[in-house]
Amino acid sequence: MTPARIERARCVTCRRCVAACPEGAISVDGDACVVDRGRCVACGRCAAACRTDAVRLVWA
Repeated sequence: MTPARIERARCVTCRRCVAACPEGAISVDGDACVVDRGRCVACGRCAAACRTDAVRLVWA
């Protein structure tokens, strides 16, 4: 699994993914949330918390 990715066009900056991330790998950058790929452990909690399907985890 690769680190989470956030599709900026879908992100409404609700910060649900930020709160769900146990590693603190997600932050807000302007009008969207962003993932620190070095800190992300691909647990999927952010994707589960996102109501707009902006967060994706991809099997690699």
